[in-house]
Amino acid sequence: MSSLRNDLQNTVVKWMDDWNAHDLKAVMELFHDDAVFISWTGQQFKGKRSIRRAWTSWFKNHGDFYFAIDFLAIDEPESLVTFGWHLLWPSRKPAQSQKKEILQGVDILHFKDRQILTKQSFCQTVVSTSAQDILRLEEEKALRAQE
Repeated sequence: MSSLRNDLQNTVVKWMDDWNAHDLKAVMELFHDDAVFISWTGQQFKGKRSIRRAWTSWFKNHGDFYFAIDFLAIDEPESLVTFGWHLLWPSRKPAQSQKKEILQGVDILHFKDRQILTKQSFCQTVVSTSAQDILRLEEEKALRAQE
């Protein structure tokens, strides 16, 4: 594996660990000052400050979330990383706020100078509330916490 490819892979894995540690400061360190984030709702945030403002409330309001990486695909010449993920978090439905749900999505990251220049998120709107799926991700989360 080439140095850049290995670096991009390790960077994304560590970055997702920062998300799972709920460490906004560490998450933001990877962003270029001129970064653009396009959320799964299509909303755009331009600049590191704008992204931080948007995510500050997200981190405060979404409780105990956990991302599991499903796959990583790296386009080394373009400095692009595409990765699939599952998100385990508290249900967004008021009547089920004490339950967890799972979303599945894909992010595309474009790097410049080894920092994220653009982040595009895509998410399926179908939510899993399967107890078996939730248990599997809860177990993975517990194992990762022990590492």
